[in-house]
Amino acid sequence: VEMTADRDRDGLQAGALRWLRLWEMRKPTIAMVHGICLAGASEMAAMADITYVAEDARIGFPSLPIGSGDIETFWYWFVGPKRTKEIAWLLGTQISGRKAYEWGFANEVFPADKLEEETYKHANLIARLPLELLNLKKQSVNRIMEFQGFRAAVMSGAEWDAIAHVTKPVKEMQQRMREQGMQGAIKWFNEEA
Repeated sequence: VEMTADRDRDGLQAGALRWLRLWEMRKPTIAMVHGICLAGASEMAAMADITYVAEDARIGFPSLPIGSGDIETFWYWFVGPKRTKEIAWLLGTQISGRKAYEWGFANEVFPADKLEEETYKHANLIARLPLELLNLKKQSVNRIMEFQGFRAAVMSGAEWDAIAHVTKPVKEMQQRMREQGMQGAIKWFNEEA
């Protein structure tokens, strides 16, 4: 079956709906980020209710121009438009856990060797709150974001990505990736820049 823009959009929106299910879970979700957290992994970290990161974590966007809108939509809500544009337009950019905290992407940053201990310490404190009340608190904050357009923005990100996927530059990059593999395409792109 030929991939069309509308089929691509449907698939991308199905992915967005999976992230929104994480957002809507009755129980709180906590992301613990260490190592490398790029592209879709950063979407998961953004959708968690609380995100704790290691100082030396590397968080960012893909290294190749292969889409537009999907990842940006998630980042925008947590770091703002200017920082989202900066990290999205400087392909391959990765920020440290420290910078992710300073930008507002993460709730707290810890030394890598303390990340797990501190995350569980915070999780245990949160777990003291009765689940019924915790869920109401979570939903009240989420609802404000939804009134501001969060859900619509997440879903529209899939549309922008589907549109980008049918452009000549993205099709050419996808062909290069098929021919040279991801690392070869990244090397070619960086040499051309």
